[in-house]
Amino acid sequence: MSGKKDWLFRVQDMIDSIEGLSSHLANISESAFFADDFIQKATERYFEIIGEAARFIPKEIQEQYIKIPWGDIIGMRHKISHDYLEIDAGILWSSYKNDFPALKSHLEDLLEKEDKP
Repeated sequence: MSGKKDWLFRVQDMIDSIEGLSSHLANISESAFFADDFIQKATERYFEIIGEAARFIPKEIQEQYIKIPWGDIIGMRHKISHDYLEIDAGILWSSYKNDFPALKSHLEDLLEKEDKP
């Protein structure tokens, strides 16, 4: 892959991860989420992928799409990777329920606008 917009596949990875997590958690209640360590760890992995992909989005694009909380997304990835003993499952659940729908929409808008020849 070469060219000036090689980073676009990272945006698609972020969207795919949001969709993947959403499909896995669609029928999981909040109480079931908190009771299942495996589901929490899988959720962490999706967050980690989203954050890692975000690190490769050029700064000028991040500055252009300010509705996307790039710093928070990347910061969450760092927290999961380096402070794994301190991860708050409540924050993961809340982010998934409250932030992911808008994040997905903003990422789709970005992809639609930027993925042009």
